[in-house]
Amino acid sequence: MGEYLSVERCRACARMVAAGWLLACPAEPDGVAKPAPSEAEVAGGEEEVAAGAAEEPVDAVQEPAFDRDAAFEESLRLLEAGQTEAGVRLLTRVERAGPSAAVYWNLGIGHSELGEHREALAAWGHYLGEKPDDWRARAKLIQSYQALGDTAARDERSATSARCATPRATRA
Repeated sequence: MGEYLSVERCRACARMVAAGWLLACPAEPDGVAKPAPSEAEVAGGEEEVAAGAAEEPVDAVQEPAFDRDAAFEESLRLLEAGQTEAGVRLLTRVERAGPSAAVYWNLGIGHSELGEHREALAAWGHYLGEKPDDWRARAKLIQSYQALGDTAARDERSATSARCATPRATRA
């Protein structure tokens, strides 16, 4: 624990997941990166795609594009209505479409409310990657470590946060 993937790394993971090279982001809650498909699996998938393309008409109905902003607003509505699981599921889709500090903040809150502290920890880590000086997020990170029983990481983060929060003398 304690090391987090940067936001850029996660965007790269999202692109690799979309391309089929990764099954999931290595920041999975279990901390185990999922392997990329083998060349045979990729080749087999390409054959299936080619075979499927021949069967479907060119003007087949396509799903509407995912509206990230509308989905984000809907996820907030769900969270505020107490439908936390549905809100978190939708926020996860929003994150894949384009991560942001606001998405990570709300994922952290949602996962915490669901008792999914490893997922909350990852969300807070990503959030702090974008907003490293946010003391509230550092406090949430410390709370997640506490909930997981990782007192060593909690204490280390607490000490780091205390040093960051120490006011500096200024001259008038």
